[in-house]
Parts: sequence; C-alpha cells; structure tokens
Amino acid sequence: MLETYYDFDELRDVLQIARTMTDLPIITHVSMQEPGVLQNGMPVAEALEGLEAQGADVVGTNCRLGPFHMIEALRGIPLPKKAFLSAYPNSSLPDYRDGKLHYENEPEYFKKYAVEFRNEGVRLLGGCCGTTPVQIKAFKEGISALEPLETKVVTVHPEVVHVSEAAEPPESALYQKA
Repeated sequence: MLETYYDFDELRDVLQIARTMTDLPIITHVSMQEPGVLQNGMPVAEALEGLEAQGADVVGTNCRLGPFHMIEALRGIPLPKKAFLSAYPNSSLPDYRDGKLHYENEPEYFKKYAVEFRNEGVRLLGGCCGTTPVQIKAFKEGISALEPLETKVVTVHPEVVHVSEAAEPPESALYQKA
C-alpha cells in the first residue's frame, strides 16, 4: 500500500518501482490539499487515472479530508476502467485540547456516509488519522448488505463563462444601445 502522497509524480515513480518488484496487488492513495485537487493543483480525477495507467490495482484517496469532503471530491470522478476505487478519510481535522488531539466525528457519522462512498464507486473503504475500529465497524454496518457499484453515471457540467458588464456586445440588429 502506497498512501498519503501529496505529490503525484513521487507516487507515480514509487509505483513504477514497486510494479517491477512484485505482481501482488498495489494500492495507491493520493492526498488532496482541498477537495478535488492535489497540492500542486492537479485534479484528483487526473491523478487516479494516471495511477491506473501506471499499473495500480486500487486507486484512491486518503488522509487530510473527512468523509463529507472526500465524497464531494469523488462525485465527478468516473469509475476506473480496471482498478478498484478506494477511500480512507480522516475522522475529521483534529482539534488540540488539553494537550491532546481530538477528532469530532462519531461512528454514526461514518455509518451515514458509508452508503455515499459506495454510491460513488468506492470498493475499499477504510480510515486514516483519528479513525478507530469503532468507526470502521460503522462503515461496515452502513454498507454490509449492499452489492458493490458496477457502473456510475457522471454528469459533466459545462464550464461557466462570466461575461463582464464592461464588455462591448456584438453589433447586431437585435442589439440597440440605450
């Protein structure tokens, strides 16, 4: 398992080396700086596609984000063609109180989002920072009766172009200056 890589190029290089050393399944996880993008601005969909093309058997995300934001990042991502999709969210971003790290998300929060991870095509679901066996059990309870998703419809939204009010409209018989 190759996880918590914020730099796609580094993970790609390590994957290439690992692939020459084993035929065992290789799990690769990138970590997003913000939902949907890596630290260098690369879209997570592009990173996962690139890892699959380099021979990863499982592609996904881990760390930095909790379930809600990780699911938001996976919404527009199509299912990999050959690899499985994976997600290992943090419990939450930690809060430092009384000399200790505290994570806010309770097991019911994880159970609630388990179905949404499944609906985004996640086949391997786990946890990263702050998660405990109790939260992993909640994930299991949320999806144990469901079959894995085989297909996923991804709606591509056209890019919105904002036109400045200062721009001159085209000359046309339909347009008359006031």
